[in-house]
Amino acid sequence: MSEVKLRETAEKHAAAVVAGDVASVLSDLDPSLHEQIPAMVAAMPQNLSGAELSSLTAEATGGTTETRYVGSSGSIVVRATWELRGDRYVVTAAAPVE
Repeated sequence: MSEVKLRETAEKHAAAVVAGDVASVLSDLDPSLHEQIPAMVAAMPQNLSGAELSSLTAEATGGTTETRYVGSSGSIVVRATWELRGDRYVVTAAAPVE
């Protein structure tokens, strides 16, 4: 896959997070990450109003992105590791950037 496809996927995922589209967000996550969702939700700013992909590194089988989420109570940058599975990217790890 390409950097373009990873960028499109990451931007669509970020938009789903901001919109509160739980079904879309979950479909992008490896099931092993589902137990981390409550902690990630708690770390997010209140009343999300936007997201911006601030960095992207693409590799042959995946990549890493950093996305800044902005809300009424501040902002947070989340680093996500993406893995190519079949014809789509899936988040296999995610954590706030300190």
